[in-house]
Amino acid sequence: MSLLNAGSSIAGWVEQTIPLGYCSLDGGRVHTYALIDRLREQAPITLVCCAFDVPTSCFYDYLARRRAINRKRMQQRCELRRLFKESRNSAGSRALMSMMRELGYQIGRFKVRNLMKEAGLVSKQPGAHRYKVAQSE
Repeated sequence: MSLLNAGSSIAGWVEQTIPLGYCSLDGGRVHTYALIDRLREQAPITLVCCAFDVPTSCFYDYLARRRAINRKRMQQRCELRRLFKESRNSAGSRALMSMMRELGYQIGRFKVRNLMKEAGLVSKQPGAHRYKVAQSE
């Protein structure tokens, strides 16, 4: 099988398998890996990775990271939830970062922001005060 024939067979397989108008760049790498994970039942991983222009080693790394549980991150997320509840859902990433640092965690604002996103925590700030307009009678 020549390289030209292999390329045409990959292109044919991609056209038949992947939905029309789908771009792997639409959802980012994680969505691309998830799609490759679903498609690997229908074709070899090397073929699917080649179709999406993703190295197979990156895909295998994604699978390994997905299986591994990061205990340190889970502990930080639990502590973050506790602090967030203590603040009555009003603390943002900067306030939570300073609270975590007071407890001895070496953590930055962007990590706190990502942990908040993972835990589904959204800061609730009170709205602006609306003054009542005087009605002339």
